[in-house]
Amino acid sequence: MKYALINNGLVENVIELDDPNQWTPPGGQLLVASDVASIGDTYADGGFVKPVISDRDKALIELGNLDLMLTPRRLSEAVVGDASSLAVVNGIIARKAALRAQL
Repeated sequence: MKYALINNGLVENVIELDDPNQWTPPGGQLLVASDVASIGDTYADGGFVKPVISDRDKALIELGNLDLMLTPRRLSEAVVGDASSLAVVNGIIARKAALRAQL
């Protein structure tokens, strides 16, 4: 079963345990059974609440993910004329420009 490891009301980790009685969480942390908790959730009044992420932060996260997609291999394939790689690179560049315009 999955368990949320909670520190000061914030889910710091989600782990799987066969028997939670055979493991003790680090000092001051709470162990709560949950199939819905995610790292970063808030735990209060017996329930989990997802964090609110602003549109700006969502755009910044997506920009970072797009940067990770522009691998050296993909760029070199686009330069030598691989049409599908070139299309992917151009799509990434266009999406990054659109996101930057939102910021």
